[in-house]
Amino acid sequence: MGRIQVKKTGIFKKGTFQRYLTLISLVTAVIFMGLIGSIYYVKVSAFLEEKKHTSIDWKIEQMTAELQEKMQDAYNTAINLKTNENIITQLEELSNQGRSPVDQFDSAKELEHYLYSIKMNNSLIDNILVITPDTQFSSDSNYIDFSYNGIKLRDEVNDHYNFVSKGEAYNKIFLEDPVQNYQLRNSKLDDLNNKVFFGSNIELTGGRSHGTVLVFLKLNDLIEKSLNADQFALLDQHKNVIFNGDQFNSSMLKRLSELEELPDGIVIENKENEIHHMNIPFYNLKLFYVEDLSVHSIQRHYIWKVILISFLITILIAYMFSRKVSKTTLQPLYGLLAEIRDNHYTSHELQIGQSKSSKNVNLRERLFFYFLITILVPIILFMFLYFWQTSKVVLEEIQNSDYLEHKNNAHQLSQQLNEAKLTLARMTSDGYLLNDIMNNDEESLEGKLLTEKEYIVKDNLSINIYGEENRLLYANNSLFNAPLDEKFIREMKKSNNKISYDLQRDDFNNVTIRLGTELYTSANSSAGYITLYFNKEYLNSIYNDFNRSKSLNTSIITDGKMILSSGDPYKIGTEFKRDAEIFDGEPLNNDNYLFITDLNAFDWKLVTENSYEGIQREINRLFLSDSYLIFIILLVALVFSYWIPKKVIKPLENINTLFNTFDVNDSPTSVVETITGIDEIDLLQRNFNHNMQKMNQLINQTLDANKQRIKSEYEKREIQMNALQSQVNPHFLYNTLDNLLYIVESEETDKAVDMISSLSRFFRFITNREKFVITIQEEIAYTKAYIDIMSQRFDNFSCTWHVDERFYHYKTIKLILQPLIENAIHHGVKHTKDEVTIDITSQHIDDMLQIIVKDNAIGMNEEELKHVREVLNSRNLDKSGIYNVDARIKLYFGDKYGVDIESELGKGTKVTISLPILQND
Repeated sequence: MGRIQVKKTGIFKKGTFQRYLTLISLVTAVIFMGLIGSIYYVKVSAFLEEKKHTSIDWKIEQMTAELQEKMQDAYNTAINLKTNENIITQLEELSNQGRSPVDQFDSAKELEHYLYSIKMNNSLIDNILVITPDTQFSSDSNYIDFSYNGIKLRDEVNDHYNFVSKGEAYNKIFLEDPVQNYQLRNSKLDDLNNKVFFGSNIELTGGRSHGTVLVFLKLNDLIEKSLNADQFALLDQHKNVIFNGDQFNSSMLKRLSELEELPDGIVIENKENEIHHMNIPFYNLKLFYVEDLSVHSIQRHYIWKVILISFLITILIAYMFSRKVSKTTLQPLYGLLAEIRDNHYTSHELQIGQSKSSKNVNLRERLFFYFLITILVPIILFMFLYFWQTSKVVLEEIQNSDYLEHKNNAHQLSQQLNEAKLTLARMTSDGYLLNDIMNNDEESLEGKLLTEKEYIVKDNLSINIYGEENRLLYANNSLFNAPLDEKFIREMKKSNNKISYDLQRDDFNNVTIRLGTELYTSANSSAGYITLYFNKEYLNSIYNDFNRSKSLNTSIITDGKMILSSGDPYKIGTEFKRDAEIFDGEPLNNDNYLFITDLNAFDWKLVTENSYEGIQREINRLFLSDSYLIFIILLVALVFSYWIPKKVIKPLENINTLFNTFDVNDSPTSVVETITGIDEIDLLQRNFNHNMQKMNQLINQTLDANKQRIKSEYEKREIQMNALQSQVNPHFLYNTLDNLLYIVESEETDKAVDMISSLSRFFRFITNREKFVITIQEEIAYTKAYIDIMSQRFDNFSCTWHVDERFYHYKTIKLILQPLIENAIHHGVKHTKDEVTIDITSQHIDDMLQIIVKDNAIGMNEEELKHVREVLNSRNLDKSGIYNVDARIKLYFGDKYGVDIESELGKGTKVTISLPILQND
């Protein structure tokens, strides 16, 4: 037989193949992790960028809407004032030279009070000034140079929505007298030219002009009181700065002033900042917002750091894991490599790529599973680490967005509460209004509040005015026109001029917040009450807007932790169960977190409870939205894991083909290949298969020998059982014939006939060798037949049966009860004249059935009992009676089962049979 000699040339030394596999798996994993990391980085960066722009757009829109609302209110105020009947009437009366100075003073005071009331309805208005040719009237006693008396606005002002910005007063204000107008333009307009205001000419009857109304604005105060004011700047159309926040430095404002075009959106962008622009229509105001990019830069750097650290950790774990798995994969091959050197083989086909047996795993399959595991495990680990860490950034960004919305709701609600509080304060201090209330003058009240609109009450508020006797004098909402309840009146009287509040429920269980205060005369006596109601629709709009997605509930609570208003109407009026000192964003538990913000107008707080579950859903959507890309990458990795082993074992298959061309009967042949080393694995596999065939032969021989041995032991066991069974029959027959002889000698012929008949039937049962295993029920039936036989001989015993019928269908070997009854009769009943009771009972203990035969005969002493137990424990098969029963049970069921005996002289004997639980099929 020829020997195939394989010479290794150095490419695959021991361990080199393992390193080669490790290198391939690491490079492949790195490529796929790079792809997945890039995809997730783009997705997370896009998400954060979207959140940033959403937050910026939202802030700008909120500021723009607030400015436009206030500007529109101020514009409407200016337009209404120029045709206001009350002002025109007052001005006509003041122009009447025939009136007394006192009347003139009262009219001027009343007019300025009216202007003050109008001004207080809009926080954007700084001052309302009515300028006539003769004098000026101011809402807060702030006048301009009286040389302005008689000024008019040019018609072009009406074309620009009556708005005059900084630096425009020179061109839009004039005096009809040319000389005065020239002097005014040269020296007097500087203070007006630096102001922003709405203006209109007051028209009297017949189109005559009798003065000018100027509504001065304080835009800077409005923005300063808004959220994120330090990030905003407001410029007019000439790029004059009206307001700039702390984050707008001089260099930014200079760059903005140099820009020729200002489209809406980003106008300046660099590494540090983004500046966004929004044009406020009609008034040509330019709103700018600056976003500090340092936070976003930190987020991006953190994500890169997460990618890098996750990448390094994954590569390190993947390297160690690949080394371990590759060692395990190749261990069966390398373990026997040394044995192949001295062996000789005949040439036959080597199985490299496939296995003839479905239970075997060939080399290609091993390598496939190796690459599949060592590529997919690092990828999945990398995805997990990346998801785990970047989820924190996403979570923080979403929480910041929710918190911003919560703060805006709190800001808006605070503004509404402050306006309501201010309205109540102004009305309680209005002497004219108080006089109308004391006089129950409903018509005058309606004129002031509806016609003249001295107190502009927003749609979300309902106002009621009551006289001293709780008489309703005015209500702007028919839903709230009932008299005040005594409880709330007492609350207002105890409040010491402070504003009281409570909850009002209607017949449909709708709840609204009621504010109220008592009015006092100059003599400090009660004059009436004023109440304001927050419409539930306004509060619900706040809750509904914020509770669309992640928020669980939004509530207003008092300092005493009572819920005044809530998105959940069932919680209104109940106690707030959380700690009021919890800081914004601190987790309540593993599922929720809380935002709490003070509402400055009262000792109230706005509480928003949010769910981590909603945020987690958004995070999951972010990472799973393009899951098909990840699926494609994993699918490619799977294909790659299948393709690589084919390339790796290609040289081995070539060697296999080369081996199959050799004739094993030829002389020794040398084979030299540059990829040698793996061919030894192929030889080893063939040798292993050869040894397996020998092993199978030995196993088959061993199995045949074991079958023969088991068969012999079974036959031996049958012989022993039959021998024991044969001992039962003569023993029973001897005792029975002895009893029969006694009856015949007693000349009791009928009993003898019955006994012989019963004996015949019973003997056919015990001699039936075809039915060795019977049921408990059958064993009891034949035992009772035996008792009938023995009752013909002895009349001083009785048997009681208490065997549970549930055990009747259990299996047992036959003739286990009869020998025990027989033993009780011949060793107990036979030797006493007293009545003997034999009691047969059963019990179920664990996996064992026990049948107990107990009599109250003479029993045994300790020496006799000891002897009986010794015989029971002996291995002698030549036994009868109780010993025979014990031997047969142990032989058939095992040594765990058998017979146990207890006895006491003078008290009786108790025999316990232990059987396995074998149910009859």
